[in-house]
Amino acid sequence: MDSTVRSSIDALLGQLAVGSKLAVNGAFADYYKKPQIALTNASQVVLEGLDFNAKVAFVEASSINNLKDMRVRTNINLPTSGEYGATIKWESSNTELISNTGVVTRPTDADKTVTLSYTITIDGKTTSKKSITVTVLKFAEGVADYEYTYVEPNYNGNYYTSIDDDARGDTLKMSLYNLLAKTNMPSNFSYKNLWDIFPDTDGVPGRSGYYYAFYTGKETARGDMNREHVWPDSRGGNYAERDPHMVRPALSADNSGRGNAFYNLGSNYDPGSLGNNNYRGIAARIIFYCAVKYQNNGLNLVDKTTDSTGNLSMGKLSTLLEWNLEYDIDKTEIQRNEALYTKYNWVRNPFIDDRNYACKIWGNVNSTTRAVCGGK
Repeated sequence: MDSTVRSSIDALLGQLAVGSKLAVNGAFADYYKKPQIALTNASQVVLEGLDFNAKVAFVEASSINNLKDMRVRTNINLPTSGEYGATIKWESSNTELISNTGVVTRPTDADKTVTLSYTITIDGKTTSKKSITVTVLKFAEGVADYEYTYVEPNYNGNYYTSIDDDARGDTLKMSLYNLLAKTNMPSNFSYKNLWDIFPDTDGVPGRSGYYYAFYTGKETARGDMNREHVWPDSRGGNYAERDPHMVRPALSADNSGRGNAFYNLGSNYDPGSLGNNNYRGIAARIIFYCAVKYQNNGLNLVDKTTDSTGNLSMGKLSTLLEWNLEYDIDKTEIQRNEALYTKYNWVRNPFIDDRNYACKIWGNVNSTTRAVCGGK
């Protein structure tokens, strides 16, 4: 959940007193086996029996407060209506930067602050003029500050508290590297010993000796499997071959069928070609992890269909970014990530925990990656 949306919901729920009556226009969800009411927006909650001022405060908490002190690059959704039949009217202090309907035109000289004034009318009664401020960020060609498509993170713990949410490009890539570098690889991690770890990271629960085969997800006995370098050994995967985040148990025939090809559609290797398209997203997030964790060894991503093995590169970047957004986190990824972190005291894969990191780092590489990630 976006932090501004979460803050808006928290502010709204903070107004509740014991015994307050409310309606929830949300949905029940079975999330991690615990029944909950899933809220995705503060406007899904409506309190009953409020006077005018309380209704106004409620509308502000659910529809306006999340806009305060925003730093924007794209158009703003200025709400014109709200709970209790509210009508909201807006007026911008600088319509050349933000129109009265929220259309944003970015300055080219410096970041600029705009005051957005509003009134709220409920049951024929109108508030005095109130205001919030918004900063419109400077536009500079080639600067990695485009607006990416946000997706809900899979993890809400404290592992990434040192990571600046506004960081982009190489700055974010290096911040994640520094975080991962704080943890020493366990001494029992070796290419030979990976089969001692796979029962926890890839074993089928309740079926001892069976593993989820990479590329298919089929429950398979070890005798039919070998170890797949998701980042090919000949392209630098040898630097990561002790890492259970990268090497995957796979059917022997499936492993040999790929060779050292890039991941892509067409003439390259499609991780979903064996019938399970989820492995497109799974493979992409492993590649992203390696490009961060082993960047000092030279591993890097390119938006090409192939490259010299000596460049230690993988791709195709724009396709991997697209798959990361299209295919949600799989249960096998969660199993691996949690087992390595909790049982083996190894690092987490940031791209399993928060898919947004990929577009934040590589989304501004070229016009294709910007289009994939939602930039303009």
